[in-house]
Amino acid sequence: MKPFNLEEAKAGKPIITRDGRTARFLAHIPEASEALQVFAIVDGEKAATPLYTSGLFYETGGDHDHDLFMAPEKSTVYLNVYAVNMKTRHAFESCAFKVEADAKHDASINGARLLAVAVPVEIEV
Repeated sequence: MKPFNLEEAKAGKPIITRDGRTARFLAHIPEASEALQVFAIVDGEKAATPLYTSGLFYETGGDHDHDLFMAPEKSTVYLNVYAVNMKTRHAFESCAFKVEADAKHDASINGARLLAVAVPVEIEV
């Protein structure tokens, strides 16, 4: 999981809990006690949860379901799949590209071994 980032959360980037629930950043109160500086509302809860600026429920002493993380961001990449010599023990290899045009250009250069061109795949980063 991507570590909690207070500045990104304050800017509105999505956050989740350790147990996968969505959470909404409510406030950062820097002059408050260290354990009560960050407040978030967790999906399914009726009250705000106080957290450390690290996004942790407990600063030390173990994991908690309410620990916060940045939600994974989805991105689309384009895969080209190529056949490989079976002596290498791999039936195929692939190359990922951020831009479909780059995948198609690579396919035009390496077309002899090509099995699939610019297959869109959604990944989480």
